[in-house]
Amino acid sequence: MNQRILYVRLPCNPIFPIGVVYLADRVHKVFEEIEQKIFDLGTVPPLDYKAALDRWIDEFKPTLLVFSWRD
Repeated sequence: MNQRILYVRLPCNPIFPIGVVYLADRVHKVFEEIEQKIFDLGTVPPLDYKAALDRWIDEFKPTLLVFSWRD
């Protein structure tokens, strides 16, 4: 089974998610075989958070789910 990481940026102040991007870049440099995606919940209407996150998880099937928050 291929390893996959889904980074979920939680909704907070509208800034570029630099921390999660740095983390994903480092993981890519050390473990090139790991597939990664970043999902920004800040781009989703609040009433749709659960459905959108469920859809991303169902489609990508991550082996690790990482939450990133900054405020």
